[in-house]
Amino acid sequence: MRQHMQPLARGTLALLFAAVAVISTAGSASASELHTVQPGETLSQIAKQYRTTVANLQWLNGRPGDTLFLLAAKHGVSLSRLMAINGFSSAEWLQVGQELLVPRAPAPQPEHPVSAMQPAPPVAEMQPGRNYPAVHMVQTGELLSDIAQWYGVNPAALARLNNLQNNSILESGQALRIPSANALELLEGIERRLDQARYPTRTERWVEVDLKEQMAIAYEGATPVKAFVISSGVSDTPTVTGTFRIWSKVAMQDMRGGNRTAGTDYHLKDVKNVQYFYKNYAFHGAYWHSNFGTPMSRGCINMTDEDAKWLFGWASPSMHDDDDGRIYSTDANPGTLVLVHER
Repeated sequence: MRQHMQPLARGTLALLFAAVAVISTAGSASASELHTVQPGETLSQIAKQYRTTVANLQWLNGRPGDTLFLLAAKHGVSLSRLMAINGFSSAEWLQVGQELLVPRAPAPQPEHPVSAMQPAPPVAEMQPGRNYPAVHMVQTGELLSDIAQWYGVNPAALARLNNLQNNSILESGQALRIPSANALELLEGIERRLDQARYPTRTERWVEVDLKEQMAIAYEGATPVKAFVISSGVSDTPTVTGTFRIWSKVAMQDMRGGNRTAGTDYHLKDVKNVQYFYKNYAFHGAYWHSNFGTPMSRGCINMTDEDAKWLFGWASPSMHDDDDGRIYSTDANPGTLVLVHER
């Protein structure tokens, strides 16, 4: 089964050297040019140079997409377990048509819609450390942002899971755990979780905002279902603490405020997925910075646009197509509970 196999790094580079990469340029979807791969170059570096994506680069060149890392992610098992079952002593690249033994991952828990006032269905408790979706081996020159973009995760979540800073310089060969879609692995790093006696409900959906950890956690009853790395208010404009309900949602709006004389005025256009939970304090996407995990706002909860979109669709009041981009909570369509605390 292991006949004619070579180490992954060497095999990948040989494949790249033997091929002439066809790169789609940013100027035209149909235009292309030739790029000869140089020693030490990675797909993410080349994709960034030509303002395209790694996936598009692979597609244009007809590269086989399976690697041990991606197969582990696809089947929801750890890289080490996949290697052990197939007798690999080190990461190796794969031949087309090669057969691998893949362990069967536990079936995912079904998703049950839970309205704001309905009891949450029983969901298995999170089991930290089980079935991480992928482990990435850093290649020379790769940045956290490159790797996060490749896997579609928040760079700050990737850094937090691996005990790194957002601007950490990575070493070639360094192994990074990749957060899963719900990022619940991040909860392992919280030394002291909120006591369940303080939960505002055990029968509704609700959101915990931990200002000390700079994280938000979505719950269904007592069960966490998704975790986010956020940015709350800075010391001069702190985020309010307490228990609230989302009272209004806006799909997109401009935001302005501050004082021009003091030099603190701002005008942010097209802020997406805004959910107000107390007066003008809101969850919303923040496209103007990527320093999540550090207080950055004037009191609101900054999130990546992707995370804010997920929370907007999950939390209530529920918005419909005919709501003209804004909705207010009502007795029939109440807002999701929000608990903001420092400890």
